[in-house]
Amino acid sequence: MEKEVEVMRHKRRGSLSLSVNAIVVFILAFAMLGVGLFFVNKVRTSIDIDPNSFLPSDQLKNPPSSDDPLTIDNEIKMKSKEQKKVLVGFYAKEITYDKGIRFSILECTNAETGAKYARSFNANQILLEPILCTPGTGGIGCPVSPNVANLPSILPDVSATIPQGEPKGIPQILSGQNALSVGSYVCTLVAVLPSGYTDPGKFVASKSFYLTIQP
Repeated sequence: MEKEVEVMRHKRRGSLSLSVNAIVVFILAFAMLGVGLFFVNKVRTSIDIDPNSFLPSDQLKNPPSSDDPLTIDNEIKMKSKEQKKVLVGFYAKEITYDKGIRFSILECTNAETGAKYARSFNANQILLEPILCTPGTGGIGCPVSPNVANLPSILPDVSATIPQGEPKGIPQILSGQNALSVGSYVCTLVAVLPSGYTDPGKFVASKSFYLTIQP
């Protein structure tokens, strides 16, 4: 009788041990699945952006128009190292852009300290190289003593034709890699003529928006 009881105890312990092992395996498998889906989603985010696949302007919160040719969300929140998908609205007001368009963050001003981070441009509103201001240069679009930092980038360039008079929604990636420090900013987005035009670097439209950089 005692032997039978002992055998039953061993069986119960064995069953309990198997149950615990099964739970552990299930938890590990679920965690690995979650990690896998996370990386797959990040890869998709990085490769699914096609700036030449225009979206109907009615899918934008702020559709562009002849009076407001460049639009973006009024307020964007992102982490300092994040790459965020955004939709830019562009309306070809005066001409057909047969060589596409590109976008750039012209400047950002810290809403609390007033520190300005800016790209330099000349009197014809053409972005200059080097792209970022250097201390003491002054001039249009560049403070005398700017607080130099890497502004967020917005990519990729649009190579498809944008017909005159047609509002377009254009997917873009806003990247905060090595950019502004944590804080709230008022930034200016510009639509810029890419190479191939007679005056590449000239910006043809601008739009201000609020950008919050989170830890």
